[in-house]
Amino acid sequence: GGHNLFRRESALPREMKSLSTWLAVIALAANYGARAVVPIVSHVICGKGACDALGLIGAAASAFFSGDLLAQVVAKPLVRQLSGKQLLAGGTAGWSLLLVLVPLVIQRSLALFFAAQFSFGFFCGLGYPASHALLAETVPSSLRSTAVSLIISASAVGTMASNFLIPQVVQRVGWATPFIGLVAIGGCTSLLVITCCPAKPAEAVSELRKSDSESSFQKSGGIQEVGKWMQDPLIQALVLGMYASGVANAFLFSFVATLFVEGFGAEIAELGMLTTAAPLGNSMCCVLSGLLADYLISSRMWLPHQCRQLMQAVGTAVPAVSLLMLCRTESTVSAAILVTLWMSSHGFQTSGLTAMLHDVAHARASELFAIGNVFSKFAGVMAGPLISRIARSWGWHCVLFIICLHYVAAGTLLVALMPRAEATSRLFTHPCYEEAEMSPASDADSPASPLLLKRNKLGLSIKVSEASPRPAEANDAPRPWTAKAVMVGTAERLLQAADHMTDPSSPYLPGGPMSKDRPDLFSPKYATLRKRQIAKAE
Repeated sequence: GGHNLFRRESALPREMKSLSTWLAVIALAANYGARAVVPIVSHVICGKGACDALGLIGAAASAFFSGDLLAQVVAKPLVRQLSGKQLLAGGTAGWSLLLVLVPLVIQRSLALFFAAQFSFGFFCGLGYPASHALLAETVPSSLRSTAVSLIISASAVGTMASNFLIPQVVQRVGWATPFIGLVAIGGCTSLLVITCCPAKPAEAVSELRKSDSESSFQKSGGIQEVGKWMQDPLIQALVLGMYASGVANAFLFSFVATLFVEGFGAEIAELGMLTTAAPLGNSMCCVLSGLLADYLISSRMWLPHQCRQLMQAVGTAVPAVSLLMLCRTESTVSAAILVTLWMSSHGFQTSGLTAMLHDVAHARASELFAIGNVFSKFAGVMAGPLISRIARSWGWHCVLFIICLHYVAAGTLLVALMPRAEATSRLFTHPCYEEAEMSPASDADSPASPLLLKRNKLGLSIKVSEASPRPAEANDAPRPWTAKAVMVGTAERLLQAADHMTDPSSPYLPGGPMSKDRPDLFSPKYATLRKRQIAKAE
């Protein structure tokens, strides 16, 4: 049992872990590539004065993020009922079908166009909750920073490809062609996800997630449970950070092209050269920050929250400085460089804020992400029309300064509260043991009372039975070396260790007189050392 205890994370073959991650990357890249079509095509459609491009983009972004917001609301119950594979495949197929309608209605009826954008945003919004659920099911925590960074960077890869290719395709072939190509890509990706992603691990972890939360969810209900989460300061800081990221992303993924066209007088054909480097840099920083974070935690023995603080601080300070400098520049080339620096350094938040969601919520990270994403998408709903109005009334400099304030406020608070991660994680997991249930004997032939140790945080599952309580003097006598005695002794030692770690009066708790002598059995450092001991023993 102890030998398998530290191998739980490696139950899946390495090929299955990699396949799940890369299919999630492909699906999200196509997802974000499809999102970038309307902001670019709108300038072509409104190029002859038929409409206001900035107003159309703002209204379309608001409709899109409204659907995206609804997706985050329903994502929490959906990830309880469906595996990450099913949710990712369904969402990808949905936005592919909706993308067919957009070029058909965009010039005929604004009402139908906004309805199509709303539905399109709903299915696109399922992408990240589904991907986080898939990673929680198939990727071990020791490799999760890299996996999270890869799926986050996928959005930048898709945006980069769209920013570079769509202006060229529109100029040479026509504005409807990008829609057709992305519909084909989305349909093929959906088929790959549903046929190639591993199914059994998803079902197993779905049962585990259900068993983890069934008791608390049935007692308090979903809304009460979320209310309990939101009382924690770190959860509040994470939500505020996602709200600020939603404001920034609404601009980066919807208004960058408009900033260069209207703010700096760039042509449509020049957008590819001006806007491609920014998402490319974001993608590279996402991946590099994930690799660096995993290296610092696994090899340099950094505490996870210290690594998250470093990454979040970089992902906050550099974008804020870039925005302040962008407010003062008038050169198109300088603006392109600063936008690239802004969007690239924003990628460090994937190993800060986003990875912290997994550190705190573990197998329920997709649920916490969906809750935080509600606030992020609400920011997007409000940002669409507000950015348009502020840019028209006070100029683009005012828009950029407001985004800078969001970065500074949210980033400072989140970095300060990240050391609370271990305490906050107790909201999402049961205590490492449940109270022993001493049930009365059912008949004379079965005097034993079961001691049930259902599951601790390390994943151990054992059930041992012991005879009726022995006399006090017998407790001090040495026990025979039988399998049953070893199991009972191991269970009792685990219970004693759990008592030390959960009893408020225990001297082993942080700040207690013996806190330095208490081994952190659930830390990545301890797990890494234990794995090395097992490998050496083998």
